[in-house]
Amino acid sequence: EEDSSSSETDTSTSSAVTVSGKVQKGPYVQGTEITVRELDSSMTPTGNTFTGTIDDNTGSFSIKGTLTNKIAELAADGYYFNEVSGSLSTAKLALQAFSDLTDRSSVNVNLMTHLEKKRVEYLIDNSKMTFAAAKTQAQTEIMKIFNIDNVTLGNSETLDISQSGDGNAVLLAISAILQSDKTEAELTELLSTINTDIRTDGSLDSTTTKATLVTAMEYLQSRHANIRSNIESRYSSLGISATIPSFESYAFKLDNTSPTVVSYTPTIIDNTSSISVTFSEPMDVTSLSTNTTSSTCSSSFQFSSDNFSSCLVMSASPSASNSDKTFTVTPSNNLSNVTSYQTRIKSSVKDVAGNSLADDYSVSIGVDSYNLITGSITVKIGGTTQAGATSDYWCSPLNDCSCGIGFSGNTSSAQFIASISGTYPPFSYEWYFDGTKESTSDNLSISYSAGNHKVKLYVTDNQSNRIFAGKTSCSELDEEFIFFN
Repeated sequence: EEDSSSSETDTSTSSAVTVSGKVQKGPYVQGTEITVRELDSSMTPTGNTFTGTIDDNTGSFSIKGTLTNKIAELAADGYYFNEVSGSLSTAKLALQAFSDLTDRSSVNVNLMTHLEKKRVEYLIDNSKMTFAAAKTQAQTEIMKIFNIDNVTLGNSETLDISQSGDGNAVLLAISAILQSDKTEAELTELLSTINTDIRTDGSLDSTTTKATLVTAMEYLQSRHANIRSNIESRYSSLGISATIPSFESYAFKLDNTSPTVVSYTPTIIDNTSSISVTFSEPMDVTSLSTNTTSSTCSSSFQFSSDNFSSCLVMSASPSASNSDKTFTVTPSNNLSNVTSYQTRIKSSVKDVAGNSLADDYSVSIGVDSYNLITGSITVKIGGTTQAGATSDYWCSPLNDCSCGIGFSGNTSSAQFIASISGTYPPFSYEWYFDGTKESTSDNLSISYSAGNHKVKLYVTDNQSNRIFAGKTSCSELDEEFIFFN
């Protein structure tokens, strides 16, 4: 005795149908074969099939045939545009879809329809769900694998990566993650693994597969802009004005780790230097902002000289580089004083997955006056320039003078001549001999008696940047770059 579904099939009347739609991973190419297979109410093939081919490189197809039952399986096997690499696939990829054609004749075949197929079969067969209910549950479970929630896809057969909308964005995000850097064979294996894993319980149980998806997601983090550009260029080349959905909002949900600051440069700068911060992962460039018109500390990348009572104005918004890991700002005005500046990166900055810094990041930097004022000092003893073989008597550059230079001779006079250049002339000078200021010009002439003596030089530019001649290893108070015996 035949069951009711088979009897119903036998007594129903066939009708002509035209099934149209698109096949997308990225869009499949012209010539791909499409097969429509009729199913009965128990999802068993009736033996009725008809075929056609994709009409153009957007993946579009239109196939005519006859159906008695309105549940059908569509299958496509062909080459496609790889949205991650920006090139055509080098091997074929097979995708499938279930659809109820009772009230529709348009069916898109994509990765969501493919991933849900085995799960839908199981739910209808074992949980006795309706076709629509089984598809809705399977879609929710698939999105959960990628940490995507609060999105209603509707019919997966209507999703289209060339159109705006949350459902289309989810499809493109999942498509790009699964593709990542995989070959067509590797992608086929991954899809089969996921289909089999989720078939009976709707949950991805394999820790290995979960790790594979996280690695794939990380591969996309620095490439999401290229993916968008690749698809836009592909459709543009086909004469299609596509609206690529905001897949970036869903592609990185598997990332739940807060970014960190891994480096900050420089820690000592000259007054025209740019300041750069590098994060542990690609960042959401829209979350990095700085003051460009106001001194109010309202941005996420702040630079201050008064502990953030006010903030310095920058010449432009942060410039991204290093795959959106490094951001650089430049003060709109030169840093005019040798002082300590503070930089603060607010915890509001986010990575591409939406994870924020755990806390504000702060660092102090200073302006290196030796980058602003440079020069040399010539030493003459008894009218003879001390240079050449006795180069210790020639102080150049200014931050490389010895802490102590000793020599003896019969003369009792010496001259020190400073040759100074820098960003902010004119310069003022302070020459000290044995602790007493002896000159405010660019040179010092002294007479001395035998014994230990000390000479110091301070140079100040018109922005109050001040240096003393000596090595960084010498303390300023102990500086004695020349003494005589």
